Amino acid sequence: MKESSVIDKPNTDVYSQDIRPCPRVTLSAQGPTGSTADSAYYGQEQKFVADGKRFTAEVKALYFLPPGWDSYDALPIDHRAIIEALEATHYLVNYPKLSLPLVVPTKAGGVQLEWHTTEIDLEIAIDPVGTCEVSVEHYASGDCVEWTDTRPSALFKLVKFLNTHSVV
Repeated sequence: MKESSVIDKPNTDVYSQDIRPCPRVTLSAQGPTGSTADSAYYGQEQKFVADGKRFTAEVKALYFLPPGWDSYDALPIDHRAIIEALEATHYLVNYPKLSLPLVVPTKAGGVQLEWHTTEIDLEIAIDPVGTCEVSVEHYASGDCVEWTDTRPSALFKLVKFLNTHSVV
């Protein structure tokens, strides 16, 4: 007897059929040596895993937003804007104080990335053609700047700003 597969089933969501549960990993409050010095590291690791799950879910949700998703006339999110947002995030995730951003769809079919920390407010709006609008406020210095540029140039300026203001 032939086994049923996703292809044999009409009107089946292929993406949901491919998802397999991952084994659960539980990190204790103490590290492998049992010291509390390790516990800070493991607490950060747990937060990063939780942030990663949230970030992944937010990015996946962008692909399924239909036209008019905001109850008005919003465009569906362009896949190029999603890719640009992922590349920008990959570029900036090396700054430990930034972690992973919030992901917000824009009415024009783009993606906005947001970081709100105790040191900095940073927003990068990426439109479907790859233009970035960057807005950053550094609380300690009081500096608040905005600029619009292509993603590589905008990120270069942003990294220069972050390094100048010691957001590392």
